[in-house]
Amino acid sequence: MTRKQLAKLVEAWRKVLLPEWRITLMDHAPPDHDMDDTWAVCQTNDDYLHINVYFTEELLKEHPRKIEITVVHELLHALVRPWRRLIDAVEDDLPARAHTALHEEQEHEEEQLVDRLSHALVAQTHGAEPFGIVEQKGDG
Repeated sequence: MTRKQLAKLVEAWRKVLLPEWRITLMDHAPPDHDMDDTWAVCQTNDDYLHINVYFTEELLKEHPRKIEITVVHELLHALVRPWRRLIDAVEDDLPARAHTALHEEQEHEEEQLVDRLSHALVAQTHGAEPFGIVEQKGDG
């Protein structure tokens, strides 16, 4: 996929997930980010409703569906980042170990949530076969 095609894909999903947001596609990863084993990074900006996103060249070599899932994943981060800010806001009120544990757990749960939602949204958009099952036991 080319960068131009990626930009169109980001814009299509921005209209669905973040219609009032501004997204800046960055040419380079932030200097404080290690991009080993990472396809993308999303940074919320100090400006309200604005994120910067960087996608690696390695991602652009992947299957288009993986690229789309990654795009949706990064955009979903914008919606859940306020929870991270809330945890950071109480840093001075907690013992360092407690804050670190809370922060790490929040990051883990955020990744799990945006990953699950990105897969589900892309699958539903493309009419993917259903997966999983709902069972009912008893008289229900």
